[in-house]
Amino acid sequence: EMIGINTVIFAPNNTPSGIGFAIDASVAREFLRSVVAGAKTSDRNIGASPKRLRLDGQVIQETLTPNDPTLPDGSHYKLFDFVGQAGKTVVIEMSSRELDSYLVLIDPKGEQVAEDDDSGIGLNARIITDLIPGQYFVQIRHFHKAHGTGSYRIRVRK
Repeated sequence: EMIGINTVIFAPNNTPSGIGFAIDASVAREFLRSVVAGAKTSDRNIGASPKRLRLDGQVIQETLTPNDPTLPDGSHYKLFDFVGQAGKTVVIEMSSRELDSYLVLIDPKGEQVAEDDDSGIGLNARIITDLIPGQYFVQIRHFHKAHGTGSYRIRVRK
């Protein structure tokens, strides 16, 4: 699926000129969802694909690093996604011994529908939500931007 973009520029002599190009729709959607989530764009994260989460409770071990994209407040984040089914309830959990876990959930409409800091055990984050059909995005980060890197675990289960 592609999105076509065309421009027309009128030169001083009223001669129209312009360019036309197409980009993959998934790249455009990711960019718009990142903007909605408050991300800054940079060369290192334009078009970056989120890592897919399975809904079977599989634990993913990751590390948030200084090379990850940043939000306007300077905090680093990673983006994950999963496909939701209508009427299903999921539990999203992030745990870490190095980070104060923080989760943000963006629904298929591109709206932030949930966020959590400490609903899990200790400084761990947990979101429990009912789903509508479509692609969801989960943004993970450290709650305190000054100490925002380290290893963590994330999982989604029904």
